Amino acid sequence: MSITQIIKKSQKKNKTVNKEISVIIPTATPGNRMKYLGVKSLIELPSGKTILQTQIETIREVLPKADIILIGGFEINKIRKIIRQESFGIRLIYNSDYETTGVFYSISLGIQASIAKNFLIMYGDIILNSETMAKICRNSSSALVYKDKSLAKNTIGAMVNNKTVISFCYDTHYKWFQTAYLCGREAECIRKMSFTDDTDKWFCHEALNRIIQNNCSISAVQPEGLAVEIDSAKDLEKLKI
Repeated sequence: MSITQIIKKSQKKNKTVNKEISVIIPTATPGNRMKYLGVKSLIELPSGKTILQTQIETIREVLPKADIILIGGFEINKIRKIIRQESFGIRLIYNSDYETTGVFYSISLGIQASIAKNFLIMYGDIILNSETMAKICRNSSSALVYKDKSLAKNTIGAMVNNKTVISFCYDTHYKWFQTAYLCGREAECIRKMSFTDDTDKWFCHEALNRIIQNNCSISAVQPEGLAVEIDSAKDLEKLKI
């Protein structure tokens, strides 16, 4: 089943979530393995649509009132051109320091520009179906993970106990899909961190770990069907019929 067929199937189930929310999509840096293809968000999928187009369609379906904030850097003019052509209705923020800062710095720029109470952080190379997106945004703060015993030791995953993330770390059997929904205390915590100067080199998982260390809670949510991180040409094959 293709990604388009999966999304259409999900649409029939009316999986909308009516919340005051900003969707933060960091896409400032090029991927190491696919840099030759340019900005990851603009990579064309087997469906004929780009990653960004597919993400926006799913977000609009599940979170029709969401404020979508894209943080760019590498080849930002290409992203700006596509956004204008497609009339996506999203905000684009330029991270001029994308070469010297961590991804959390880009996320922080998005959070600082938001007035929403809740945040869905979703990297620019993640493809989800609407059921999975609705599931992660429906209740408490959560992160998208799934059990994978073949996960490489140098890949960030999650330590999970009783459906709760204990820590984001290496050498674990739960893959983290670089997607997290934060509300309540967890959203307040990450907003405060976004204004802290010493976090500009952080990765996102470091911020999530700090949230957990502050006696907050992040539930572990597993995908409902489609969830793919586009990190190599092999990942594009997963989206074909």
